[in-house]
Amino acid sequence: IGANFAYNKNEVLSLYPGINDFLLAGNQFVVKQQKAYTDSNGVKHAYIDGAFPQIKVTDWLRDPQGHIIVDKNSGFPTPNGNLTTYGTSNPPYILGLHTSVSYKGLTLSVLAEGRFGAVIYNNIGGSLDFTGVSAKSASTDRTRFVIPNSVYDDGTGKYVTNTSIAVKNGNNDFWASTWDNAGSPLMNSADFWKIREVSLSYTLPKNIFGSNSFIKQISIAVVGRNLFTFKAKDNVWTDPEFSNTTGNNIGTTDINQNPPTRIFGANVNITF
Repeated sequence: IGANFAYNKNEVLSLYPGINDFLLAGNQFVVKQQKAYTDSNGVKHAYIDGAFPQIKVTDWLRDPQGHIIVDKNSGFPTPNGNLTTYGTSNPPYILGLHTSVSYKGLTLSVLAEGRFGAVIYNNIGGSLDFTGVSAKSASTDRTRFVIPNSVYDDGTGKYVTNTSIAVKNGNNDFWASTWDNAGSPLMNSADFWKIREVSLSYTLPKNIFGSNSFIKQISIAVVGRNLFTFKAKDNVWTDPEFSNTTGNNIGTTDINQNPPTRIFGANVNITF
């Protein structure tokens, strides 16, 4: 039984004077480390660790408690024009576990790996919502519904808990044309555990070969790779290890990438 652990800590301490961030690629930004603060509207802004790289996407307008603000007449949420930083797409914690058990020539080996602490922008979810094939777009039977944990302005500047103002349309107008106008519904944890490899091998007893045999040993093995993936609960889309590019725009999925795969194989080793 064995294990290995890696921790990556990096910080962007300074950028060009007057610049706190700049676009790297896609939704990836280089972000200067910032302290937590409360703005003039009383909204609390979280501490930004400045790890490289960071994902920034749009969000909805929210009250100081973080509730989505909806329009009093349509029930639709209102997009916030500013980008919100959600965290790094590079997992700072990587843990590997492996074990191997042998008995009378039979050997079972298992390798597992977990990556934690990163976030992912599952843009593939927006495409599924747009085409109406996602579970989320069907979760309300494509009828009108009240957006959970939402509030509205009662006209005096006071936010009231929304319990009755349903979206004016729970079908195409909402899921395909409104909900994914903000990137925040598609942000989630990129944590995962994977069974990287399982192999089962058998080495034939040496005594079956005669002393004059030119074959000294034969072993047979079957191997499976990436057999199981255990994602974070809020990731209802796809494997967070798969991205739509091999470049800097990591931590983003879409419909143009290859789907996750399992690999099965077998081999025979003969020693002469």
